[in-house]
Amino acid sequence: MAADEPTMNSGVEHRSSESQDEVLQKHSILSIEAIRQYIQSDLLNDTTIRIDSGQDMLLSGMLDSLNIIRLVTHIESECKITIPPEDVVLENFNSLNDIARYIRSRGVSTD
Repeated sequence: MAADEPTMNSGVEHRSSESQDEVLQKHSILSIEAIRQYIQSDLLNDTTIRIDSGQDMLLSGMLDSLNIIRLVTHIESECKITIPPEDVVLENFNSLNDIARYIRSRGVSTD
């Protein structure tokens, strides 16, 4: 069996190094509730503010452009992904549902 172990280990290491980002994305979880809590506590500094999943946070003025950049940075850090500038658009970050949909499209679970 000792002769088989290096082959198996080499295969695992090889797969991991080729698709490390994919593995991290598929195993990362960032729930809608975690995003809501981050927005309330870190961006708005008010945990009593109610944010519904479908609520328009941008056009309502709840979040501004600086908050969106901070939110994008937080998501990148938590999910270990890079969000390209062209993806930082209203359709992806307008509501918690939109954010969750976008994160899922990047291979990260929101459940």
